[in-house]
Amino acid sequence: MYDGSSIEYVVKVLGRVGRMKEAESWVRKYGKVRGWCKGVFKPGEENVEGGVGEEEGETWCVASLAIGRGYMVEGKTRKGVEWCRRGEACGRAMGEGGEGKDGHSNGGEKKGEEKKGGDKIGGKRGRGEVDEGREESNRLYRGFRIKDVMADLKEAREWGERKMKEEEEEEEGNKDGGGNKKNDKGKRADSRRRLIFRGGGGSTMVKGEKEEAREAVEWDKVWEREGKGERKRFVELGCGGGEWIVNQAKARSDSNWVGVEMRRDRLYNGYVKSILHPSGPLTNVAFVGDEAGAFLAGEREGTWDGAFVNHPEPPTQANGEGENHMCNEGNLREIWRGLKGGGKLVIVGDNAGYVRSIARNISGMVGEGMGWANDEGAAVGGGGLRRMESVKGKGGYGVDVLSGKPGRAVGYEEGGQSYFDGLWKTGAGSFSSREIRYVVAVRKTGRVEMGGGGKGEKGEGGKKKGKKKNAAKQARRNQRRLEKKGEGEIARPILTMPSGK
Repeated sequence: MYDGSSIEYVVKVLGRVGRMKEAESWVRKYGKVRGWCKGVFKPGEENVEGGVGEEEGETWCVASLAIGRGYMVEGKTRKGVEWCRRGEACGRAMGEGGEGKDGHSNGGEKKGEEKKGGDKIGGKRGRGEVDEGREESNRLYRGFRIKDVMADLKEAREWGERKMKEEEEEEEGNKDGGGNKKNDKGKRADSRRRLIFRGGGGSTMVKGEKEEAREAVEWDKVWEREGKGERKRFVELGCGGGEWIVNQAKARSDSNWVGVEMRRDRLYNGYVKSILHPSGPLTNVAFVGDEAGAFLAGEREGTWDGAFVNHPEPPTQANGEGENHMCNEGNLREIWRGLKGGGKLVIVGDNAGYVRSIARNISGMVGEGMGWANDEGAAVGGGGLRRMESVKGKGGYGVDVLSGKPGRAVGYEEGGQSYFDGLWKTGAGSFSSREIRYVVAVRKTGRVEMGGGGKGEKGEGGKKKGKKKNAAKQARRNQRRLEKKGEGEIARPILTMPSGK
């Protein structure tokens, strides 16, 4: 009657819109059917008797986090802390008869038994036969997810406990406490300006129609109190659950950050992370629910000082080609248009073949007159990256592909690991490297003049006369000019690039 994934979905949606009693009711129904969460609804209950199986435990932890966060966002901190404690208790109980801390099954079904009988694995994992490799991938994924949710439960619970302590201290000094509550409501209302829903909500595997044009966001109104136009502004496309961008916003509080994500559940997670941050609400980060291409097309030219893409999804899981992916040629052109002169584009991936294809597309843009130049500081000065090879597209310009660990040289602060970066380190990605990260870091240089001319002589339409230069030749000339500035022969591969297979 009730399956875990459906309960998780319903409870998360109800938690986001503040319908907490309904969310609790759904979890109670699920618990009664499963017959394992008896007694956990008593006030202050923090223990779960007996072991908890994988599916039930995962659902309970996710639901507890959703309800706990929901209460905290609404200002009901104590209720939120209670739910986070329940979720943590369930996570601990999973080690007694279900999922261990290392993500391995300690009891219950034998390996492979749970998925027999036609049970769906879900999403992309449900598209093929369930072989041993797929079983292992799903086991790693579930273990990583539980670990991630447990960390979020702990973080939210600690935030709530600090908040309750502050409220108790304030209550002692000001018995009525009314002014503080009013101030909290004002802060929550102010934070909602930084959560913008415009479109999306689907899957990156579904090729959608070109959405209707968006109007540009008035960012100075979003950040009326946080520096307006004088601050640098950065965007992360496909920000997921906000792990990376929230860390960036905390580390670089002198800049404003925008996370764009089409999956609304992930977007909301990022938003909650920013307002329930251990150091206090982060006011310099906003989240936009939209498909990346539609969002970029609606923004004004020269909006961004930098754009970041972390672990973009390839067209298929097997290094395929196609337009149905975030870093396609059309979106790269929109990124170029949206960047200010000298603005940086940084793409970090775990799939060598896909990053190479993106570099090839960027090179082709130079041949079309849209100037890019390699960020020459990315692979020097202890930045953790080294140049692996230079990839040339139709334009003939060599775009560097770097390898290693991205750091401050490309705008990455310490501790800013994205969700997929952590997931792939478990080995769950069939076509992803566990440790090596492949990076493209380029800067916008403006329009590249692709035609030549005489000494000021102009023909029809005000264009200079003269022999036209082939676009590819012109791009090669531009490349040689850059090399003369100190880079030498950067087109020659320095290391052998893995195939990605």
